[in-house]
Amino acid sequence: MDPEPDIKTERNFSGTRSEVHYRPRESGTWVRVGDREMPAEWVVDYWPRPDIDEPFVELHFAVIDGAPQLRALVVSAIKGKRELRAADLRRVPIADVLEATAAQIGEQVTTSPNGTEQRVRRPLVDSWRRGGVAAVRDARRPLRRKITDDLLQQVTETYRANVATGKPPVPEIAKELEVDERTARLYVRRARDRGFLGQSIPGKAGER
Repeated sequence: MDPEPDIKTERNFSGTRSEVHYRPRESGTWVRVGDREMPAEWVVDYWPRPDIDEPFVELHFAVIDGAPQLRALVVSAIKGKRELRAADLRRVPIADVLEATAAQIGEQVTTSPNGTEQRVRRPLVDSWRRGGVAAVRDARRPLRRKITDDLLQQVTETYRANVATGKPPVPEIAKELEVDERTARLYVRRARDRGFLGQSIPGKAGER
């Protein structure tokens, strides 16, 4: 995204200052996540206080196929401070930052009595925050689905049924399981790896 977005919000907590950068609706792309709309991309910076010997952290988030995701993580040592440690990466609370910032910048979409959509931005009170967090978690739930034998059996049955009728199987698996096509392709690979499906045929859908 543009390195100098139009909007920057700041919060101070736990010895750090956070900045959330994103483009407003008028000049950027906003997308639907549950009952909210939010920027398609946003960046969160964490700056430690001068008296705290911690690195600078930058997280890049984007909404992909309706689900907010972390797309890049940058951890940088600050000039004159200590070197980076492996623990610095482990301490970054990615899910918490994602949920908190998405709830902060999202706008709720409601329908008026005459059927028109309205977008509402409210103060970050607990009820508003909980609603935003719930919308993010619901959107991300398919990403965290455990790949079980039952899931792979369902993938296999859907795959074979669509190959038999001449339909591309991956889009149908994605639609049935409510995931993006990249995740559906992952499920197909896992089904092959575990022997539910035969090996792929180069250049076409099916199995050997």
